[in-house]
Amino acid sequence: MRPLRIKPAHPITRLALSPDGRQLAVGQGYPTRVFDTLDGRELSRHPITWREVQQSPTSRYELHAADWELRFAEVAAGRAWVNFQTGWRRGDGTNYPPAEPATLPLAWPGPSTNAPTIYQSVPNLLERMALPERWFYMQLFALSGDHRLAVGRPNGNGSPAVFDLAREQILVALRWPDVPKPHYEIRAVFGPGGRVFAGGLREVFVYDLPPLPEPDAPRPRPPEPPRRSLLRRISGAFVQRGRRTPEPPRRRSSIPPTRSRSRSRSRTRTSRRSRCCRAGRG
Repeated sequence: MRPLRIKPAHPITRLALSPDGRQLAVGQGYPTRVFDTLDGRELSRHPITWREVQQSPTSRYELHAADWELRFAEVAAGRAWVNFQTGWRRGDGTNYPPAEPATLPLAWPGPSTNAPTIYQSVPNLLERMALPERWFYMQLFALSGDHRLAVGRPNGNGSPAVFDLAREQILVALRWPDVPKPHYEIRAVFGPGGRVFAGGLREVFVYDLPPLPEPDAPRPRPPEPPRRSLLRRISGAFVQRGRRTPEPPRRRSSIPPTRSRSRSRSRTRTSRRSRCCRAGRG
């Protein structure tokens, strides 16, 4: 056993070891440094100044996280970070996660003021005078491996809750037993078996999540009509023109046509005039 000396010797606030034991991520304050555990070499350094913005393929949410937070997740998982909700799709007003996600979980043990944040995407945000009424954001404490569940503070206040990003609703609120509001901030991480481990300075509670409702199945697309070639279209048009159905004969009405009053009046006048002329001649 030999010690791994890290210089400068600032207070260490966070550690993450890769599954093969070859890399060690060390958090000293906010910057992250990655070391080789065999020879002690510093492989990379990620300060707090760099921050990434990743948008979901569904264009519904954005993940704002520091670069060093994503490097911590890479070292802990032993593979590269995949962008937020990679492989997701949206249809019929529902978000659909992939059957086999390739994303990584994300956990944040620091204060909520510097935590990663999930924002609801708003088109033309800079051109708007005001935000939408139902605009949603969450100060993130943990993100599940499939990026479907997020635990944090919805809209920056209130008690922590687990939010379902597929159905876009709060799954469950995390509350202390017999305590309306804890005196210190809660830290929460996702565990195996559909559990959430949350705690603070003195207690740790385990929350069993309810079964996740499956997203509604997308509606099947109507079958497309078979496509015909140009020659078949032209031949079909000639055949349709040659086989025109004859129009049915029009039926004659048995009722005699009625004469208009104007014509009958004019005829009576002419007959009277002719009579008067005959009487004058006689």
